[in-house]
Amino acid sequence: MPGSFVRPDAWITFWTAIKATTDYHAKAYGAGYAEDAFAIDWCNAWEQQIRAWGPSLCVALGLPDGYVHAVRGTFLNKKAETRTGADIMLALCTKVGDSVRVRLAFIQFKRDKRKTDKINVWQDGVQQFQSLEKLHRPELGSFSMHALLSVRNSGLASIPAVTVPKSKAAINRGYRLTDDASASNWMAAGCDVDWRECGESFPTLLTGALCGKGTASFDGVKAAFKWLSEESGLKSSELPPYMIFQAIGENARALSKSMEIEGERWAKILGITRDGPSHGLSM
Repeated sequence: MPGSFVRPDAWITFWTAIKATTDYHAKAYGAGYAEDAFAIDWCNAWEQQIRAWGPSLCVALGLPDGYVHAVRGTFLNKKAETRTGADIMLALCTKVGDSVRVRLAFIQFKRDKRKTDKINVWQDGVQQFQSLEKLHRPELGSFSMHALLSVRNSGLASIPAVTVPKSKAAINRGYRLTDDASASNWMAAGCDVDWRECGESFPTLLTGALCGKGTASFDGVKAAFKWLSEESGLKSSELPPYMIFQAIGENARALSKSMEIEGERWAKILGITRDGPSHGLSM
């Protein structure tokens, strides 16, 4: 119930993610298509649920009409085939008074290819893991995680997830290394993380990242993008190709304008033409 949550944005984020997860699972159960299709299906379901928060539901929650909306940005081109790091970035913009606070969640989806109860975080000599690790900066308002997309009913709402620090600590323990030891010491055979021991359901972990008790956040969309593209230490080829902003309380026109400006800048960074089919920005 809404009363179980201190903040309405946490209630909205949690139940949007729950519904997106069940819709995704209804479509994906028993299917055998590619990992990227799984990720896009979940993203599409999440975005559709954000858009489903109509006026009557906002009124029922005591929220103003137009209080919740979404902006999607996609930056997909041939470079995405070699991209590392996060598959997607889910962001929450919350307007409090005259200020807009942004928190980011970066997700690397993994497929349950071997039908196990573990998440294998190894890829390309752990380069992908190390890129995700750079994005996990809770003190700034940025979080990163792995989420296991399963074709079976296997607990934790069918999508368990583990934060990058917990994955790293679990693997280092397996190798008898200290928690802060570099992932460069890992081998492919020892990078399975037991989500039953270290994980949470993806909707719960996502809500905690975007709406948790911590007060750290970016001061608006521009600040979030500036850190990601200029200060995170990632190369342009390591930036997430798919992004969704869920805004609560922020003016839709203002958010769209901010995203449009940042979209122009990012298109230049990634070498994508604005009028090409590889770049999209929509409300």
